[in-house]
Amino acid sequence: MENLNPFIGYIGTGFVIGAYVPQIWHLWSEQCSAGISERAYLIWVLSSAIFLGHSITIGDVVFVVTQLVNIVALVVILVLARRYRNQICSAHARQLRIHE
Repeated sequence: MENLNPFIGYIGTGFVIGAYVPQIWHLWSEQCSAGISERAYLIWVLSSAIFLGHSITIGDVVFVVTQLVNIVALVVILVLARRYRNQICSAHARQLRIHE
């Protein structure tokens, strides 16, 4: 069972990557930053950096990799959100009109 633990961790890391891909793809392809809270993403980067430091301290390779993935994805999202700030794709524009 002990040999299975890192494998399970890497599967979890794959899910982390899978969770970020749609957000990054939407930002990149639609140039739409609707619904992105830059402050929240900055806090997530800070928390991931703290977790990364802890992971390095305890020598947990799986968590080091996961936090590196988190930081890279979060920074990409922040850069794209800032680049496309106040730009809204047609799908989000329709949603905003529905909720008005």
